[in-house]
Amino acid sequence: MTDLKFRVQALSDDQLHRLQSELFPHTASSSSKVAQALVAFVVASDSIMPDASDILSGMAKALPSHMVPDEVVFLDTLPRLANGKTDMRALKSYRLPEPVRSTEVVSARSETEIALTAIWSELLNMEPIGILDNFFELGGDSILSIQLVSRARQAGIGIEPRDIAEHPTISALAQVALSRQLDEPTPSTNAKSAPALPIQRWFLDRALEVPAQWNMSRWFDIAPGVPFDAIKAALQDCVQAHPALRMGLQKQNGAWMQVCLDTTSNVALSTVTSDVLAECAARAQQSMDLGGPLLRAVLCSDNPTGPLLFLAVHHLAIDAVSWQILTDDLNIALTRRIAGRPTNLPAAASPLDWAIRLDSYANSKALGDDLSAWSAPPAPETATVPTDFQRGSPLPEGSAKTEIADLTSDITEALTSQANRAFHTQPLDLMLTALARTLAEWTKRRDILIELEGNGRGWQGDTTDLSRTVGWLTSYFPVWFDIDPGAEDAQLVPQVKEQLRQFTRNDLSFGVAKYMSTTDRFAAIAEGVPKAEVLFNYLGTMQAAKTSGAWITPSPMQADLDRYPNNVRAHILEFNVWKHQNKLHIGLTYSPERHKIETISRLLDAFCTHLTKIVRNLSTLEEDRFTPSDFPEAEMSQDDLDSFLDGL
Repeated sequence: MTDLKFRVQALSDDQLHRLQSELFPHTASSSSKVAQALVAFVVASDSIMPDASDILSGMAKALPSHMVPDEVVFLDTLPRLANGKTDMRALKSYRLPEPVRSTEVVSARSETEIALTAIWSELLNMEPIGILDNFFELGGDSILSIQLVSRARQAGIGIEPRDIAEHPTISALAQVALSRQLDEPTPSTNAKSAPALPIQRWFLDRALEVPAQWNMSRWFDIAPGVPFDAIKAALQDCVQAHPALRMGLQKQNGAWMQVCLDTTSNVALSTVTSDVLAECAARAQQSMDLGGPLLRAVLCSDNPTGPLLFLAVHHLAIDAVSWQILTDDLNIALTRRIAGRPTNLPAAASPLDWAIRLDSYANSKALGDDLSAWSAPPAPETATVPTDFQRGSPLPEGSAKTEIADLTSDITEALTSQANRAFHTQPLDLMLTALARTLAEWTKRRDILIELEGNGRGWQGDTTDLSRTVGWLTSYFPVWFDIDPGAEDAQLVPQVKEQLRQFTRNDLSFGVAKYMSTTDRFAAIAEGVPKAEVLFNYLGTMQAAKTSGAWITPSPMQADLDRYPNNVRAHILEFNVWKHQNKLHIGLTYSPERHKIETISRLLDAFCTHLTKIVRNLSTLEEDRFTPSDFPEAEMSQDDLDSFLDGL
């Protein structure tokens, strides 16, 4: 079966038949919805009878998961009407086998499926897992997708993040992996310097009072009996494997550059006793130098509950995805060090190489095309929010307070599963619909502009494997919605989904245009968008994935002093949303100098109420409803798409 790209268009019956014949030279087929199943009717040509599994696996390689048929029915001929067109009503009358119950767990059969099942089980903290289970409906998200790709590649399984989005079952992923060889990692250029990434420029251009204290830090529990010299050696292994941990940021000829330091530099590691642990951890937070290196470590041997490791990394060198990569690599290095074996950590793309890749994109025609979503920005007032107190001086980090609310476990489960089936949405679509409703009611406006945070690890069509890259690769980009607050959820959700897809096609475009492009037209588009006062960040699942035989595991201890208290906050309101222990948690960070606690509580309550209502309403819808972004290459309007699907 030829591996070709599918394209959905509003075609006549004859055109459709010709297109199908072109895609599959040995078949002619039509599809229809029968008993909530997508069915492929196949007529063999030239006496060649293909196997149903070959047809399904071929489609799985070329189509999104929701377009892959559930069944294949072979016919001698397609039923025809008097005018020669396919008799769709006759096709719909064919009886199909009873579908497999969705609750049935189908076990892995091949080595690839067995390996993927084990990885899913570790990442999702769940078992049993069947090969037909949907990754996202089990609680997977974009960040866990990156971890899945990283672990799969270590096991010799060549998949990419976009494969999981398009083929979210183990069965389909295994077919994709078998259809391609595991690509060798893109050779590093061994660059010693590269332009600062867009998110790094965003930070450095803010000119904070103490920019060196803007860190991410973690406490780790150490298993009994782990030699401290092995921990230090494993840390050094990670520093040598990941250039971000041995780099600094320097200005050269007026431009910020990432500069890779000597790989033989020793890790800044302090071994202390528990009575001075807090003081030493604080000193580590305050001792960063933007010139690098940007990692500090503290070991404590006599902690009453067991040995502890504290790691502080400047945010310029790490993000949330990177922490899991670093944790995994520390455990791999420790296992091999303790066993006396060579470390040889898996290869990873360098953030310096990624910056060089983005620099080549910064003035390309492709960037100009990707910027179209931002070319007609809304009015400046759409970016502002009401305040309870008069605006004055900038808000310091030390003034920030956070209120937290959460959804019930049943609503959380529905948010990541059945609520997304009707419109083929993602949880983020539903959350942003709830946020748009909340802000529209509060501001009394229907135009809402916010800043959205993404993981920034590649874009559609790019082949760079960033699944194991440690660094700050995050993307910040503005999105705006024009909504009717009085619309029903079934109307509003697809509207928000379609508007959002315009911006998320390549979430890196905005930052690249603003901070790396020298093309005046591109930079002007980015500069013309008002600065949003509200940030939304969906962090995905925050609980640590199970790792068998781990020597270090994340500790529940909370770190202090990640940020210098007098540094200025970037946003007036920050929504941070994450899933932990089967519940969705919503943190809303604010400053009492601008908003009363009562206002913040009302906003949180409104957001949770709207999101709960959306989830409940959409979970009751039984019929699939596609929107144009489900078929991006078809370039169809909603009316054209509806007309086309109605004709099937």
